[in-house]
Amino acid sequence: MRGFWAEERRRMSDRSVRVVRGAALMALVLGMWSPSVMAQDEQPAGDAEGAPEPRVLKPRFLMLPTGSMDGQVTSIVTDRLDGMTRKRLEEQRRVILMPSFEQIRKELSAKGNSSAVILEAESSYASGIGLLTAGQNQEAVQAFQRAVGLMEENIAQVTNYNVLADAMSNLAVSNHRAGYDLDGRQWMKKFAHIRPDAKLDPEKYPKDLLDLFDSERKKVKKGGPGKISVTSSSPGARVFIDGEDKGEAPVDVTDVGFGYHYLVIKDAMGGAAGQVLKVKGRGKSQSVALDVDGGGDTGGADEGMPSYYTDLMVQLGARQYDAGELAPYLTELAKQTGAERIGWMTMFKRGMGYGAAAFVYWPGDEKIYRLSDVNLNFELSNLSLGVNKVATELAAYSVEESTEAFTTTELVAKPKPKVVVVTPPSGGDPKDPVVLVTPGGPGEKKTGPLVPPPDVRPPGEDDDEGFPVWTAVGIGAGVLVVGGLIVGGALLFGGGGDAGGSGFSAEVSW
Repeated sequence: MRGFWAEERRRMSDRSVRVVRGAALMALVLGMWSPSVMAQDEQPAGDAEGAPEPRVLKPRFLMLPTGSMDGQVTSIVTDRLDGMTRKRLEEQRRVILMPSFEQIRKELSAKGNSSAVILEAESSYASGIGLLTAGQNQEAVQAFQRAVGLMEENIAQVTNYNVLADAMSNLAVSNHRAGYDLDGRQWMKKFAHIRPDAKLDPEKYPKDLLDLFDSERKKVKKGGPGKISVTSSSPGARVFIDGEDKGEAPVDVTDVGFGYHYLVIKDAMGGAAGQVLKVKGRGKSQSVALDVDGGGDTGGADEGMPSYYTDLMVQLGARQYDAGELAPYLTELAKQTGAERIGWMTMFKRGMGYGAAAFVYWPGDEKIYRLSDVNLNFELSNLSLGVNKVATELAAYSVEESTEAFTTTELVAKPKPKVVVVTPPSGGDPKDPVVLVTPGGPGEKKTGPLVPPPDVRPPGEDDDEGFPVWTAVGIGAGVLVVGGLIVGGALLFGGGGDAGGSGFSAEVSW
């Protein structure tokens, strides 16, 4: 994707500049705003009671590959629709179109990251370094806090603990310089726990933080290591503490000192899980059980794609969507890619042509919105028109909701079957065998005689032809003919009868 990651880095590094410029502009505007103007608009629209919460103005938009319901549409058609839609989305100014999921994974792999959220954390850390150097301490606090927060929330995906540790120490410094001494001291203590042997530059770190660091690491040394027994039911799980490999679970770890640490396990399938660990020290025993949920980053035959992605793509090809079932997969995808909106299209056959249903997912709200369906003719001569419509709506729905989110929805509504009443020719016996045609079977399968129930209606009652009516409820695993198409139910054939000399009808209730 043209310049996507470059633009992301610019967004991170320029964030503080925008904040400062915005504040200066606001001060200028407030200084120039006269009371007479305020009287005309006493309450800004954005502050009105009940006003909606502001949304992301230009969200990062991840477009999933276009598929089809139950594989009804050939990939030649879906790929063509997909390519044209992505091109139109690139031209939309309301969203930032992200690379495909496959491209994102390649980018992350090349950069040594396992997810976009860790890349974002490291970008925020780099931005914080620049802000701190420039003396913009408040903005530096925000950048380092975001970096540390993202890495701690996704500790199982962190591969470079030096960045995490350095972000902590710089968070301590930026808080101290910004006047938040208590926060600065807390972060310096945590840094001392995971890096007690670090050498700090006295020209960068204030003296009171250096004294605190020295005092805290003495506590770590005096407290000594604890004994941590780590178990896991995940096969082949290896144990890591602060990024250091401690062996395969179950394992007793006896070389980790008192204080604040990070425990991570990684299984043989590539899955990982992690948590914050507070070691008691002084040789005290602690037991921790940690398992990997979901079997890790497995993809089977789909070229190593993670299971949450491959499972999601399978579900998007189903006739019916359940928002509650899709949301966990979509949320995980958003988390791993940094997407602020996720969109997709699913095609299906409709009459002599095609239909395409488009959707947008909002990770923060965990809501899925269905857009207007697009109808395409068999020759795809109206494809450009349909693509323009879809791309425009995808971008629009990514900025502001336009309809109610759905709980469940069907891509194509199932036709309501109509019961067929079969009237056999006259002259037969009402006790002749009934024939049930089984779908996929070797042919016709004859059952035993179908005896009319005792409540057969007399001739002429509710029947213009004067036939008595047999009612058969849920007969076997036969089929039902609707408009000449076998769709399920039971098809009954019987002999004629001497009901008023005109035979009988069979009414099927299903």
